[in-house]
Amino acid sequence: MGIGTVTGKFKLILFLSLKMFGTGKRSNIVYAILFLSITLGLAALIVVIGVMNGFQNNHISRRIEIGSYHAEITKDTGITISDGNFLKKNIYQNIPEVEAVVPFIDREVLMVMRKGSSIRKEAVKLRALDEIEITKDTLFNNYFKVKSGINDLSQGKVLLGEELGFSYLPYTGIGSQVYLGADMSVSSLVRRGSGVNVGGYFVTGSYDFDRYWVYTSLTTYTGSLGGRDELSAIGIKFKKGVNHSRAITILKKQLGGDYRVSSSAEINSGYLSALQLEKGLIALLFILIFVLVAVNIYGAIKLSVLERKKEILILKAVGLKPNDTILVFVMEALGVSIAGCLTGFLAGVFISYNIEGIFGVIENVINLLLMVAVPDIYYRPIKLYDSSIYYQTGFLVKLNLPELIWMFIIIFKIA
Repeated sequence: MGIGTVTGKFKLILFLSLKMFGTGKRSNIVYAILFLSITLGLAALIVVIGVMNGFQNNHISRRIEIGSYHAEITKDTGITISDGNFLKKNIYQNIPEVEAVVPFIDREVLMVMRKGSSIRKEAVKLRALDEIEITKDTLFNNYFKVKSGINDLSQGKVLLGEELGFSYLPYTGIGSQVYLGADMSVSSLVRRGSGVNVGGYFVTGSYDFDRYWVYTSLTTYTGSLGGRDELSAIGIKFKKGVNHSRAITILKKQLGGDYRVSSSAEINSGYLSALQLEKGLIALLFILIFVLVAVNIYGAIKLSVLERKKEILILKAVGLKPNDTILVFVMEALGVSIAGCLTGFLAGVFISYNIEGIFGVIENVINLLLMVAVPDIYYRPIKLYDSSIYYQTGFLVKLNLPELIWMFIIIFKIA
């Protein structure tokens, strides 16, 4: 058959595939199912990854900004508070990229609460830090909010996580006294702790911090609680827009070999690796589902060929080569794949950014149907997303453009 150019050949095959599309009854049903499978599958994958990214980004940000730092300075022989203050001045003078230098001490301690003859005990994470430096840490203060009482870490005062404080009311009311040891050593347990006053309750939006953490100042820890004058580390927070890797390299050169500087990725490596593994396994599960869709597409092409023997014979009669005939049906399946991927991509992005509204509509419909079906029975309204369970007020969605492009390409290649 005299098709002059590759472009002309492609146009002919495209024309024939469009002309023949929809002429097979059974294959059309299969193609429709495959289109829906690709659309729903890709949309679901985008929504799941978007919501997971949002949750992970939220928890990672809180973990770094509240529980750790952009970088931490430690020393094998230990750092005293006076050494920490000297380092702090040196860092501020030589590294302008630094926003806050926060010496801190972390200890697992026993908190004893008394009310008359009644006693309650709870193991908590105590963080003692420089109360002046922490005010310079803007990202920390974005997440760390004192909702009850006063944000006061002066001598002899502590701040409790709101969940921790509410769990032991009236033992832990604002202004009440709780007893903390310096650590979990035998001597601290024998002393049964020193009395400190509850200055207020803080809220971070992370259950781990709000339920198990207690904040105080270094002066309270070494004074009222009798703790050792040895820092756990010196936390470094960099200014917004600063390249952390470059700033950490400069910091290492300034401090010399006696000090060890760890980045936030190194400090939280186990946690971050677990989250990446979780996301990778979910993506792999969806890919395996799309492999099954690809197998079904192959079956649909075979069914389409079997259904349209007459059309194939006509194409051969006018001179179309066998390979070109196959391309007509491949182009047909390719069109279904492209349409499914594009629709799924757009649907996934739309659902991701409107998921709370969509869930709200579904909740209202379900609750309305229940009211109509059982009008005389009181029931608790159904909630698809309960913030009291997930400890977040709503869905946090984050879609990364490179990630979306890779998902689209991978699924399109498979399908």
